[in-house]
Amino acid sequence: MSVDELVSTAAEVAGKTIHNKYVDGPVGVQSRNFNERIYSLGWEAKVFLKEGISLTYPWIEAQVKAMQEAKQK
Repeated sequence: MSVDELVSTAAEVAGKTIHNKYVDGPVGVQSRNFNERIYSLGWEAKVFLKEGISLTYPWIEAQVKAMQEAKQK
């Protein structure tokens, strides 16, 4: 999965419209080998990414909202 796909999936789950801004930055071998390394440790996904984001996003949204409300007090 590319970063573009990850961002698009997260935006879709959040119900947000986004406009990607591309900037120059490093692209390294370490990031490309991440999957190989994590799988070699015995990790495996239990759900597809979109489902995982859909399950996690409401919790993150609630945490951000609580922090914002606490700052306003």
